[in-house]
Amino acid sequence: MIGIVLQYVYIRFVGTHAEYDKIDCKAI
Repeated sequence: MIGIVLQYVYIRFVGTHAEYDKIDCKAI
């Protein structure tokens, strides 16, 4: 649950889908 929040915050600052994919892979 917390990881999803961190991903959301990171996307709000970065805003790049590529970076989101990298974080998503690490989260899983």
